[in-house]
Amino acid sequence: MTARHKALLGEFAELAMGLARDLHAAALAAPTPEEKAKLAQEFHRVGRGLRQSLALEARLDRAEARELVEEARRRREAEGEAFTLRRAKVRAAVKRLVWTETESEWDEHWERSLNLWLERLEDDDFVEAPIETVIARIREGMGIDFDDDRDDDDDLDAAPDAADDARAGSPNGASPPVHPP
Repeated sequence: MTARHKALLGEFAELAMGLARDLHAAALAAPTPEEKAKLAQEFHRVGRGLRQSLALEARLDRAEARELVEEARRRREAEGEAFTLRRAKVRAAVKRLVWTETESEWDEHWERSLNLWLERLEDDDFVEAPIETVIARIREGMGIDFDDDRDDDDDLDAAPDAADDARAGSPNGASPPVHPP
């Protein structure tokens, strides 16, 4: 409901209430039963209009509240999707780093360590921070060291064919350890 609609309904309710008070006073002061009955009938009509105005205002307020709740739900859902996608990208990048920068294969130790770091970073600005910063914090925390002459962004932007390149360079053509996130 727009502010204008709300203001008009409020003003109408005030006018109707004022008229209802006047009709009530006039009905009580009416000299004849016929006049009293006629004024009571008008009082009833004005009262009905007032009740309908108040009911409409309440209904519009409820609809506005429902829309705000729905908008918040959609925003949380979108943020959740962004968070899930971000988490998957970070997980994949860290797995690539373990594969390319360490002598060990991905195992339960690395998985537990990554999960702990991801949980710790969820409390910080995980979604807002640049992905390179998040990965660098996890890499440092997990003890994954880069060669000094490598660019940190090389592994972050690796094309999907990087796994094929790694397989081609391995002695038996085996795939690097890939586990679902």
